[in-house]
Amino acid sequence: FFDLRGEDSDQAFDLRALLISHPDASGYTVSVPSGGYANGQVTELRRTLSDGGQERIEYAYYDNTSDNEDRLEEVAFSRLPSGLADNPSNWVKVSRAAYAYYGDSESYGTLNDLKTVTRQLWSGSAWSDVNVSFYRYWKSGQTDFGTKGFTHGLKYVVGPAAYQRMVDDGITDPVAATATQVADHADNYFEYDPASRRVTREVASNGCSGCGGSGGGMAGDHFAYADNPSYPSSPTDLYNTWKRRTTITHQVGDDETDGDESIESLVFVD
Repeated sequence: FFDLRGEDSDQAFDLRALLISHPDASGYTVSVPSGGYANGQVTELRRTLSDGGQERIEYAYYDNTSDNEDRLEEVAFSRLPSGLADNPSNWVKVSRAAYAYYGDSESYGTLNDLKTVTRQLWSGSAWSDVNVSFYRYWKSGQTDFGTKGFTHGLKYVVGPAAYQRMVDDGITDPVAATATQVADHADNYFEYDPASRRVTREVASNGCSGCGGSGGGMAGDHFAYADNPSYPSSPTDLYNTWKRRTTITHQVGDDETDGDESIESLVFVD
C-alpha cells in the first residue's frame, strides 16, 4: 500500500506515493512505522510475527560530511522477542551489512561506486566481521579504458571466498592489493562496448585466469549484439520475427587461444 494522502504530520516532506506496507511471501505484513522516512529515504521496516514478536530492518545513510552523501551506509537487522515492550533496550541486534564507496580521487573506482560490503554479526557487545566483498571499476587512465571499459563500469568482483583466499595467500589488505593480485583472485571480470555500455566479455573463475592474472581455471562468455536488418516497421508475426540478437560464445579453458572447447548459442530478445 502507498500513501496517497500527501503531507504526514510526523514528517517534514511529502509522503505521497511512498510505501506504507506490503504483504511478504510468508504472509506477514511489512510496514514502515511512523517516522520511518527521513529526507525521502526509508529508515526502518518492521513486521510482526505470529507469536507477537517483531523484526526490524534499519537503514542508515551517509550524511553531508561525507563525499558519499545519501548513499546507503548500513542495513541492520534486529528482533523484539514476544511479550517485551517496544523500547530500545529490548531489541536484540542480530546482523548488519556495512557499505563503503569510492571517493573522488581513488585508483580503482569513481566517486560513489560501491567499494566494499562487510557482513557483520552482533557478538553481544560489538559487531564482528563475518566476510567482505569488494569491487573495482573501469576508470580513465587504465589500460584498455575506452575500448573495453567506461567510467563506473564494473570490472572485478571479489566475493567473500575470494577475499579470504587473498588473505590466506598473504595479502593482508585485499582492498589495497595490486591489479595483478586482484586479477589472480577475482570471481568475475567484465569488458564492455563503451559506446553502448553492453557487456562484451565476462570471465567467471576460481582465481580469475584470463583476467590478466595467472590464477585457476577459467570459463568465459563473449557477447555480440546485432539488430535484424530485415525487421519490418510494422511486424505482423511477433512470435516468429526477431528484432535484436545476442550471440553468446562460451569458452572453457585456461587460454582462449589454445583451442579449448568453444560453444556458441543464440539468445533472441524483442
